[in-house]
Formats: sequence, C-alpha cells, structure tokens
Amino acid sequence: LWTAAALLLLAAIIAILAGANPGHAQECTDLSLAQRGSTTPGGTFSLTLTFPPQNCPPPGNFAADITINLHEDIVLPPDFDREDDIRLNAGQRFNLEWADINRSSNEDDPHEIVLPGCAGWRVGSSDPGACPTGDSSADLIPVSIQLRNLRLPDAPASDGDEYTVTVRWGEDTPLTDKIAVDAALEISGDRELDYNDTARFRGYGFSSGLTVRLYAKASSDTETCDNRTGNWKDIGSANVDTNRRFDHSVTITTANFPAAGRYQICAQDGAGASSGESVSITVTAGLEVVGSSEVKPGGEVTLRLIGGRISNNDSVLAGGVRLSSGQWRPSGDSFTVTLPTSLAGTVAITVQFSDGTSASANVTIAKADLSVNGVPAAGATLGQNLFVSADNLPGDQVERITLGGLPIAFLDGNQIGERPQVHGSRFNSPAVIASPNGRITRELIRKFLDTDGSETLEITDDRGVQASTEIKLAKPSVKVDTPAGGITAGATITIRGQNFPPQRQYYNSFPITIAVSGRPVCNKYEESTSWQCPYKVSSRLAPGQRLDILVTVADIPLPRLTQDLKVEVERAGITADPKELQVGQPFTITVTGLERIIEGYTIRIGNIFNLPFDGQSSFRSDRNGRFTGTTTIPEDYHEDETENGRKPITLRVYDSDRKSTGASEVLTLLAGTWTPPATPTPIPTPTPVPTPTPVPTPTPEPTSTPEPTPTPEPTATPEPTPTPDPTATPIPPTPTPLPTRTPTPPP
Repeated sequence: LWTAAALLLLAAIIAILAGANPGHAQECTDLSLAQRGSTTPGGTFSLTLTFPPQNCPPPGNFAADITINLHEDIVLPPDFDREDDIRLNAGQRFNLEWADINRSSNEDDPHEIVLPGCAGWRVGSSDPGACPTGDSSADLIPVSIQLRNLRLPDAPASDGDEYTVTVRWGEDTPLTDKIAVDAALEISGDRELDYNDTARFRGYGFSSGLTVRLYAKASSDTETCDNRTGNWKDIGSANVDTNRRFDHSVTITTANFPAAGRYQICAQDGAGASSGESVSITVTAGLEVVGSSEVKPGGEVTLRLIGGRISNNDSVLAGGVRLSSGQWRPSGDSFTVTLPTSLAGTVAITVQFSDGTSASANVTIAKADLSVNGVPAAGATLGQNLFVSADNLPGDQVERITLGGLPIAFLDGNQIGERPQVHGSRFNSPAVIASPNGRITRELIRKFLDTDGSETLEITDDRGVQASTEIKLAKPSVKVDTPAGGITAGATITIRGQNFPPQRQYYNSFPITIAVSGRPVCNKYEESTSWQCPYKVSSRLAPGQRLDILVTVADIPLPRLTQDLKVEVERAGITADPKELQVGQPFTITVTGLERIIEGYTIRIGNIFNLPFDGQSSFRSDRNGRFTGTTTIPEDYHEDETENGRKPITLRVYDSDRKSTGASEVLTLLAGTWTPPATPTPIPTPTPVPTPTPVPTPTPEPTSTPEPTPTPEPTATPEPTPTPDPTATPIPPTPTPLPTRTPTPPP
C-alpha cells in the first residue's frame, strides 16, 4: 500500500521537475484514481485518490476542506473507520478525528467524506496547527488519500458499468474520475441443476456490440478465465448490449455437460476480455423413465440415468422408502424397479449416489379400479347377486372380496367359488352378498341394519393390491297396513317386508318367520326380496290391546326392525249429536271400534233403558266395526228428575254378551217433552204466491153453470155470478166469503 503511494508521489515530482505546464486548466478536471483488489460486481477493493493532478496549479485556498463524493452504488461498510479505513501519504496528514463521514440514506445521492483543511493540514511545518500561506506551489506536494474496504454492488451500475468519484478542494472546480468494472460472470438462480434444467448466466463489463462465448470445464477447483488451459467446451454464445452486459440461458444436456459433476464456467468476448475467475455449477445425474411412466400397482418400471451410472454401492428409493437389493436390478446406465404394492398416485423414484448426489424421476401408479353391475336402483340387498370387474391388478388371482370389511362369496356357476383368476391385470367375476360358507351371518345382517345408505366393496389380489368402490345398500324394512289409530278386532291386517334375502339355489335357504304376539303366523321362502303375510286379528282381543310383530331371518330375530311395529286394537267409542236434548227428540249416534259384522250390540241409558233403533233395541256393526243410527230418549224416562231443568245422562255400549265395550257418552237431558217446531203462518201479500198444486175451492151456491172453456176468452164478459176457472189465478168471491182453515204443518 505505502509502496504504491510512494510511486505515485515520485511520479508527480518527476512530472513537475520535467517542466510540466501547470497552467492548462482543461487538464485539471480529472482525478487520478488507483484501484487495488477486485472490481467485479460484489468485489471488495481499496481506492487511492491523488490530487491535485500533475500539471495543475495549486488551489486558491491551501487550507480548504477536501470533500470526497463516492458513487451512490459503492458500498461503505457499516464499520467504516476514520483511523483504519482512511490513510494519508507520508509527510501530509489531516486530523482524521475531525473527518466527517456521511453515508447517504438516499440511493440517488453519493456518499460523502469531508477532511478538514486548517485543522491539521501542514506543509513542511512542525506545527500541526499551522495553515499554509502564500500561493507558491513549491511547498505543495500532491496529496494521496487511500480509502479501504470499499465494495461494489452485486450488480453493476446502469451507467455503462462505471462508478464516478468526485473530489472538491474548497470552492474549486470538482475533480472527477471513474472506476471501471472488470468483465465479470455470474449465475442467476440455482447452482445445482439436473439434466434438462436451465442455467442462467449474466455478464458485466464486456465490450458493447461484441459476442461473448461461454465455456465449461469439468473441475472442482476455481479456474482462471484469462488463461484457459485444458478441456474447455464451448456451451453457447450471447451478444453484449450497449450497457456492456449480456443475459444467456443454457440447457443442461449431455452434449454440453457429458457427465454429472462440478463444472467451471468462463466467458470471453471477441476483443479478448474474459470474466476473470470462473463460476461453478454442479450438474446432478438425470433420471428418465423408459417407456410409459404409468405403472400398475406392484408392477415393474425401467429407468435410465442421464450423465451417470448406477452401481450396487448406490441406493434406490421409491416414494421415499429405501428399496431392498431384491427390489431393483442395475444394468449399466439403467435399472429396473419392482414397485411396492403399497404405493399409489405419483411416486418419485430416486437414486442416491455414493458421492452424495442424487437423481429423481416420477412415475404414476395406475389406480386399481373396481366397478359393480347388477345393483338395483333401490340398492343391493342381502343375498344380492353382483357382477364385479377390476382393472390394473398386478396379482394372478383375487384373494378375497369384502363388503364393509366383511367377507362375501364369489360365485362359480351356481356354486360358491374360491379365489378367481386375474387375466392381464383384469378381473371379472360374479359375487353374492352372503358369507363364503353360504350363510348370511349376524354380522352381515347387522351391517345392513347399520348402513347409512352405502358401503365399501373391496377386492384384494394375491400381491396385496386393493381396489374398492361404494355401492348402495337397501335396508330390510317391515311395515303393517293399518290405520293410524289402530285396528279393529276381527279385521285382517297385512304385514309386508322389503329388501330381505331371496331364496337362492347356490346357498342355504333363509327362512323368514313372522310372529304376532309370540305366535308364528307365516313362514316365507320368497324368490324375490319382498314378501307379505296376512293375519286376522282375533275378535276377542280387548280394546287397546297391542300386537307385537317380530320377524326372524335364518333363525336370527330382527327386533330392531320390528320393535316399533306394535299395533293396537282400536278402542270402542260413541258420539251423539246433539248433546243437549229433550225426551222424544231424535238424535244421531255413531259407534266405532266394534267387532266386524256382529249382532246384538245395545246402547243403554245407565243400566236400564235400551235405546231403540228402527224399532229394535239392538243393532249390528258393519264390516269396519262401526254403526250409525237415529234414536230418541223414551217418553217413559223420568224427565221430572232433572234439576234446574237439566240432567246429565250417560250412554254406554254393550256387546251381545251384555259386557260393556268401554265406550260411553254423557248427554244433557233438558226438562219437558220435545215438540216438533210449528210451521209459521204465511203472511198474505197483494199477490198470493201460487202453489204447485192448488187447493180446490168449495163450490158456492150455483147461480149459473160455469163456462166449459179451459181458457177464458180475453174479451168475454163475466156472468153476474161467475165461477172461478181452475186454470186461472183464483180470486175469492165477494158475495160469500170462504170459511177460515187451520193450516196443516208439513210432515
């Protein structure tokens, strides 16, 4: 460092002694810079400033401050120090403790370093506080200032890859110079690449308008690009733009990078400028699938290495799981893998080389598909026949088939079969929802009772590969055709079942037994999945008695299906209209809940009077166990026993054995005997309302014979004492008034 400063100082003295003309002001606008260290992007360097330059007059004010402005892109380290990072040449010094260092916070402003003038500047004086006097340059020696530990940005400046430095001494015209960036090459992006990946290179400081060529060499050591020796390979070219830059991408292929490993990259333009030191990338071996990348589960796949070879010292992983030596076979740059049957979806096959590098390729495990035909729209039932098909099975036969985890049976013809074959990864076979032993077990019945509408059907081949699908299930159900309020004693009800196992010849028959209140009433061996059982309810059942219905399949009771199917014998009931009446007043009675078509029912007031219906004291129920009739309270019933004109009476219904049916109704008997309402007397009007059939008028004392003509002539003159025409509107005769008649009420 001090040697360089001394050489610069000696050169300045020689120039002055040689008679250089200091009067050329036009030569005094440049600053002499000396760079040490790398000036490539991101590099650290030291900068030596020498001023005033040779052949220039001294400044007007020797004691003026020296202001140094660095390009805004030059990086001042955070720990930039006055004493350590600012050095002055021998014989000249400043009081550096008073120096002002200003790091710009604005990226568009330069960094500024101010060295105070009078505060320590000396010229041949032992007094550190003395300032120079006079205008003689004899005592003025050019000043050299060194700034250390500066760094260039990672990318060059936009103005031609150069960085301007300005120095001002007092008020004089600023002195400027530029730092030129050496040609440099960098990698943009990942430095570890696989084959078929793309490496992106950027260059700075090359000659504008020229072509730059890129070179690669297999080497683990950094190479010098200025003097390339050995096996360098041309891997591409790029054009330099006006900013002395280029940007170029190279695809990693075996033509450019024959084998996996570390490579050094250099760049050189047409004028011979090279990128200095090389940059390195690591190319990892590539891996590609030979043939189709879709493999059936548990199948085999062959892969080929690009730019590498595999040996028994390397490892192979499938889906992140290390394979045993028996699961892959090497052969030069290829190897064959037998995939584990547990893998599914997209799986990475990875080779881990003994040097720590690796290569990967993806394969797709074809899904083992399962489809089912023969399922009715309502859903499959116990004992249902199914036709099962599957694809992409690697095994030779199917080991088992399950429904909701429970084994069901294969069919071979009309017999329960065992382990059907897989042909070319395809499987087709009928099956039946029954146990492999030909029975319907409690577990299967429970599965159907617990289903929420669907269940998983799954097959497994002899390599453990599974295929599954969802199928719709139909729950067994039982219902009774009966009114909501109950049934009538003696009626016939129908118990219906749906979705039950039908009778089949290739497995044991499944008897279906229906019991009512503990007594079996039906046994069914149906060909279809539904059945019905008629049952006549005993006529001697007490009203309100419940009938419990229980269905049993293959000796397995199904209380969960039938525990809510309890039907109740309808209770007898009686209603009357109206509910308040007098003796002799007709009213209507309706009785329900009776036995069907039974004679001898009676209705009594208390236990004494039987109410008559059509002259009879008893009646018969109809086929629905009902009766409706009209009756009256007998006149010999003691109406005088009413209190305050009202008396409650109770009607009860009895059967033919004079036993109460439990049906009763309370009426209110009013005082008095019922009298039919009188027909009101019509009010005469000026024009009497004609009646459909006129009442004959008594013939008055005849004074003359009436005219026989049915219709009187319009112009005829009436006789002195006329007789009314029966076809005309009757007019009461004036001479003899008619006797008054009492009107007869309508029936």
